[in-house]
Amino acid sequence: MNNIFSNMATSSKNTIYLSLTASLFACSLLLNLSNKLVACSLCFVFIAFCANLIAELYGKKRAIATIALCSLATFIVSWKTLDLMLLVSFFSVLLSCYGAISISSKLTSMPFQMRNLLSLSIASTIDSLIMSTSLLNKFSVHKSILIGFKDLMFKFSYLSVTSLCLCAALYLASSLRSRDSY
Repeated sequence: MNNIFSNMATSSKNTIYLSLTASLFACSLLLNLSNKLVACSLCFVFIAFCANLIAELYGKKRAIATIALCSLATFIVSWKTLDLMLLVSFFSVLLSCYGAISISSKLTSMPFQMRNLLSLSIASTIDSLIMSTSLLNKFSVHKSILIGFKDLMFKFSYLSVTSLCLCAALYLASSLRSRDSY
């Protein structure tokens, strides 16, 4: 993936970074505005995917700083409606994305598609565990586990589609590049 990115001008790199940051911020807002499990799962997968892209293209430190900045901005925007679930959600996004990016950055021998799939899986699992545990003060243990399991299944469905689209896009880009070299 860095081969594609290395030929770009600096202004294009900045445009991509700003687009990814705006997407991350928008998904963070939507995550905390929605109360539907399906929508929250989708937003979380997009947050983790944008974080992975930023980490791949700009480095781990910049990705973590961007996640923290977007979470802080979302926290400020959501200040009037702040409750325990929102605080847990902010913490969960930060912790799960940090853990996933940290593990992904150590596996540089793997191609980005595989690291992304692994990273999204790890982040989704951590987030679902934290969020289902936080539901124990509202629901019974059985209902909390059921909600956590549904959340994890939605996230794995979304991350599978995201990973397949990424593989298709990178394959298309490499085949177009090889066709142009002839």
